[in-house]
Amino acid sequence: MHRLFVLGMISLVVVVPVYGTDDTGEKPVISQVEFIEGDLLDQALALVGMQRADLGWEVKGWWPGFPDVPYKLRGFDSLFSRPLETVAYSRYLADTAFERLAPDAIDRDQGRDSRNLFLATHRLGIEPKFGGLRGYTANLVAKPTPLDEAILILTEAAGRSTTIRTFAMDLPYPKPRETLKELVQPIPEDVSLILGQLLLNLVEAQHWCELAFRRVDGRDRMVVATRYNVGMEMIDAYDFCPQLDDMARTIDEASLWFGAQKCVQALDDARVALKQLDLAEMPPFAFDWQSPWGWIRIRGSGHDLVQGGESLLI
Repeated sequence: MHRLFVLGMISLVVVVPVYGTDDTGEKPVISQVEFIEGDLLDQALALVGMQRADLGWEVKGWWPGFPDVPYKLRGFDSLFSRPLETVAYSRYLADTAFERLAPDAIDRDQGRDSRNLFLATHRLGIEPKFGGLRGYTANLVAKPTPLDEAILILTEAAGRSTTIRTFAMDLPYPKPRETLKELVQPIPEDVSLILGQLLLNLVEAQHWCELAFRRVDGRDRMVVATRYNVGMEMIDAYDFCPQLDDMARTIDEASLWFGAQKCVQALDDARVALKQLDLAEMPPFAFDWQSPWGWIRIRGSGHDLVQGGESLLI
């Protein structure tokens, strides 16, 4: 309560001059206040016998009712105890957004095969929650690959067969390799190479995301994945999903964030590469393939309606 009073006093001293009257009680004069070195904030705090270091709170274990919450951003406790540093912290985040996400800067190469969207994602989306990851590259290694070949590699990475055999012989159908080679023919070769590279980078991202869940109970993961209204349920905590807490205690957060980094950089690399192509002569076509991880739907220059459900890439 004392500190709330101080904040009110700061506002009062900064915006409202203190007036008094002369000996006759008629002529208003500004009160004499002893000069205190420092800016207005220092002067306001000094009026109530405080300094900047007195601001803020450090959580005490004996505080009744104070929540013991494990889901906090890394900077919460520090900023809670030194609230004036929130200004510098907020400016750092704002500067990152302005510098990295400006339309004329978003495609700029920042070295080490990374661009500003990746850097913004790391600084704004990952670093406030989890530290320790490299913030300059996601180490993508996939090479430009024809789309049909990349889909076959993805299929095998998902544990599915690309060669259908039974009774010690190759079946005459289905033949995914031959079918894919025919279906990708309308896609320009340079576009196919970019999209194939994107898929292989997503395979690598998926590997790290799956690694993050290696200790998570599969039943908990299924419950959380289908808890679509959890945000609404958190209002006044009218419902409780214990599987969320169980999963949070066992998930490998570092691997999950690393997979997210790879996904962002892979999509951004493909976006920039496609943007640099001259696609004015792109023919109208439709490519649809149901991969083990979702539909891959690619369109040309036609007026198309694409269903987005259960899709991996559109």
